[in-house]
Amino acid sequence: MRSRSAVAIAGLLLLSFPRPTMAERTLNRGLHAVPAPGKVVIDGELGEWDASGAIVCCKDVEQLLDTESVRVAAMWDAEALYLAFVFRDSTPMVNKIDPVTMIGNGWRSDAVQLRCNMAGFISHVDCWYYTPGRKPAMTIHYGQVGVKDAKVGRPAYPEQLGAQEAFRAAPDGKGYTQEIRLPWKVITADGNVPPRTADLRWASRCSGATPTRRAGHGAA
Repeated sequence: MRSRSAVAIAGLLLLSFPRPTMAERTLNRGLHAVPAPGKVVIDGELGEWDASGAIVCCKDVEQLLDTESVRVAAMWDAEALYLAFVFRDSTPMVNKIDPVTMIGNGWRSDAVQLRCNMAGFISHVDCWYYTPGRKPAMTIHYGQVGVKDAKVGRPAYPEQLGAQEAFRAAPDGKGYTQEIRLPWKVITADGNVPPRTADLRWASRCSGATPTRRAGHGAA
């Protein structure tokens, strides 16, 4: 991406209210995660998805919707939270951050950065496509940023607890789909689906970059 912007959403099971205005970015106050209608296969294809709660993030709907935007949808079941990001991006999936040698830095280029507060259980998840390795990458940090929470005792790579991620390039080469599965045992204290009465807070930042420099084009 060649531009820089940020649009924030907070909340996990809330209704979304995108409000595009002339030459202005979308304003999203929530993302509605709906129950998954059936088995979800993490392959970058969203044919089995119920995307009725989806929102759009774009800094200028009139001018950039087809070139610099992302559509975000969420679902859940008893095992996991599912997230889908459909990007429009002229330089898709460019991220040279090595998940082994540069853990915790995936957000510095094309990436989705998730910040979760599940009833007080805090985690930060970076999800990206590692371009040199031609593979998905995902790392997680628990607790406050910059402070290691030794009490959690969970791996820094969510895939070790069943997390999954898949990418699929758009047919025109100007975008891609990023599909993510985060088991509850990765992002909640007890590993179970949160009750409806739980205080759930969630935000994500979706960043894009050219091969030479980083830029942010939207956050959900």
